[in-house]
Parts: sequence; C-alpha cells; structure tokens
Amino acid sequence: MARACQLAGYETLVIGKGKLSDENNDICEYKGVAYTTMQRAASNQVKNLLTFRKRRRLYTEYLKKYASDAKFIIPYACSCPSHMKKIIQFGKATGIRVICDITEWYSFRQFTGLIGKIYYLIFQYSFRHVFFKCDKMICCSKLVKSFFEKKNSNILILHGIMDASEFLPAIIPENKKTVFVYAGSPGRKDLLRQFISALEILDEEIANKIEFNIIGLSQHDIAKMKKQYGERANMYPRMPREKLKGIIKNADFSILLRPNLRYANAGFPSKLCESMAMGTPMMANITGDIGDYLSESNAIIIHDTSVKSVMEAMIAAVRLERDKYLGFRHEALQIAKNNFDISVWSARLKEFLEA
Repeated sequence: MARACQLAGYETLVIGKGKLSDENNDICEYKGVAYTTMQRAASNQVKNLLTFRKRRRLYTEYLKKYASDAKFIIPYACSCPSHMKKIIQFGKATGIRVICDITEWYSFRQFTGLIGKIYYLIFQYSFRHVFFKCDKMICCSKLVKSFFEKKNSNILILHGIMDASEFLPAIIPENKKTVFVYAGSPGRKDLLRQFISALEILDEEIANKIEFNIIGLSQHDIAKMKKQYGERANMYPRMPREKLKGIIKNADFSILLRPNLRYANAGFPSKLCESMAMGTPMMANITGDIGDYLSESNAIIIHDTSVKSVMEAMIAAVRLERDKYLGFRHEALQIAKNNFDISVWSARLKEFLEA
C-alpha cells in the first residue's frame, strides 16, 4: 500500500509495532518506504491485550509527532475500538482524512480460548460501530463493502496489492511428479486435511505421480499430522521468504480450500495474489470474490469442499495436457500483473483518495 501511494506521488510513513532494523534511528527504511515503531511486538496474546491501554497513549504521541501535517491517515489491521476512535478524533481535529483499510471479517469459530473470544468481540464492536465513521473505507471484498455502504458510501474494493516485480522472474518447472504446495498457517481457515485425505484414497498409480508440500506449520502441528497421516505429505516449518518463493515458483500448483462461510467469503487470500504473480496457478474452490480471477482457463477449480471433489481435482491436475498447463501459468501471471500490482493501483488509489 505504501509503495503504491509513493508511485502516486505521496510521501509515506508506516507507523507500526515491532523491531526497527536500526535501533539507533527513530525512522528506518525498507525498500524505499520509511517506517517507525511505537513499541516492540508483544510476545503473546495476553501481553498484547495488556498493552492496549499503553498503545492508546502512544497513538496520540505518534500521531502528533509524525502525522500533524499529513494529508491522509490509513489505519491498517487496527481492530481495537479505542485506538481507532483516537485516530478518527485526531483526524477530525486536524482536518486530516482517515481511510480505514479492512482486510478481514472474522467468524466466531475462528477463535479458541478465552483470549481468542475476547479478541473476536473487540473486533466485532469495531467492525459494527467504529470503522464506518472514517472518512473513507478500503474493503477487501464485495461482501464487506455491502455491509458498510449504507453507512459510508466512500468505499474502494481492493482485493490484493503487491509489488509484482518482487516475485519475478517466473519459471517453467520441469518436475517429474505433479507438485502441489500449501504455504502458510492453515489455522481454522483452510481445509488442508482434505487434501491429505484425498491422497489416501487416490489410486496408487495417480498417487505416485503426486508430491505434496506443506510449508509453515508449527512443530506441534507437524508432529501431530505426521502421526495421523504418516508420510503422505512433506511437512516443513516456517522458512525465509526468499526460500519459500523459490519452492512456490517450482511447484505446479498452489492449493487453497476454504469453507463456504462468512470469513472466507469476506476475505481475499494474499497467497492467491502471490502465487499467481510467480506464474504458479491455483487449485482452489471458489469463495467470495476469488471467482473474479480464477476460471477453468487458468486454474483447477475444486467444485466443493468434499474429499471426493479434491481427489477429482488432483486427478485432473495430473492428467492436464502440457500445452494447457503452460497456458494456465501464462494467464495466472498476466492476471496478477494486471490486477494486483502496485503500478496498477497507484492511479486508482490517487483518484479515490483525492475524490
């Protein structure tokens, strides 16, 4: 987002929490974007909750210090109502327009434990009673926009934004098997086990032609899944981003399977944007606005979340003709460049911000 705003001619500063690359300077730079931090990231959810009150004071201090002469403030992933209210109040007092960027609409079932439920309730209050009070809104899907548009008509839908050049060059993998990759932490969002269950019932001839790599699991999940499923999939912990990009580029398909529930229909998966930017087509079911970009001309579509449908999709991928597959890769890459790249969004953002 900051890079796209820079391309549109704006000077940007990202204020967040976490570690600075140079602790001796108040402001550091990452790929041309200036950033600073209010405080180090909390080590766990309990500490994160306990620092809410302190962060409210820090919001005031940092807004006065760095944003007093800003034209726009764009809160991103700020779900605490008191923090959001503080930003909105600052904007109204100074005449600075506040544009809320909403990337999720959580469901109750996504959260476990007392701390998780408290976070969900906090988010819901902000979602229903605070976010729409911003001057404008950036929403991650049509569903989220439809919820807010009666209270705030100044809304831009932004499904995904990235610097596509970071994922180039795209390659054409020459794998002996059909390689599927899942990258990320599935949590309660992604139905990863459906793929492993499908591998269990596939005909042995087809199963032997498949390699399935899962990257980003905790050590606990790796041990648990290996105990349950054996060696049907290669499971890896989190790894450096550059190494991960290399694995995705060399895969034949990135996989994604989400239930037809509100959180899946309201959000938009960044892993889809990034995979397509590397020229790696998706194997996925259609939830939310994914269907705006995926079709049978650039992806293997899983028709529902059943193990049977996943198995049928895997078979189709293994049997896919080479020429058609190369067409998948080319179209996926073009869709990413034409829809998600910062060069495309810079002009759209400027028009939206200035309107």
